[in-house]
Amino acid sequence: MTSTEASAFGKRWLCNSCHSYWWQEAQAVACCAVTRCATCGGKCAGGTATCALCDPALLAHQQELLRLAKAVDYADYEEPFLFWETAVVGGRYFRTQQELLQFCAVEGRNPPTWVWGTTPIPFRMDAEDLLDTQYRDSGFPIRQCISDAEVQVFQAFLDDWTAASHVCSYHIDYGTAVYLDAKTA
Repeated sequence: MTSTEASAFGKRWLCNSCHSYWWQEAQAVACCAVTRCATCGGKCAGGTATCALCDPALLAHQQELLRLAKAVDYADYEEPFLFWETAVVGGRYFRTQQELLQFCAVEGRNPPTWVWGTTPIPFRMDAEDLLDTQYRDSGFPIRQCISDAEVQVFQAFLDDWTAASHVCSYHIDYGTAVYLDAKTA
């Protein structure tokens, strides 16, 4: 549904969702309209017939990644996260197969037969980046007040601290396909 408004330049149409003005009614109607993917039913951007993840070129690329990936049974998988990538849920991390299955049950979705693995990326802090951020936030040229030797001491402290903390993030590992247990999936 749209609203109209007269202006010095003629009639304009208003998108009732985002309140953007358009010169043609069809533009206002399509502005925030959610179109559904013909393949999976997920949301499409820009009025396309298929979502980004169901795009034939992307599907072919994902199939090629899957073909090249190391296949691992869930029982043998050692990392703490799984990554499920679909058009309907986008990309989502799960701690366990059971958490993934529970999500599927609650959302009324068919569980996948496989998901991507993840790989740990150790947490690291860079002294120069921290000083640059401090400068941007405060406007005070703090780096000019600190010698290179002091920055090296600060960096050594940060390296020791991050090594001792064992903090890391996990990223998608397109080189590992984790096949879920058929008995529970």
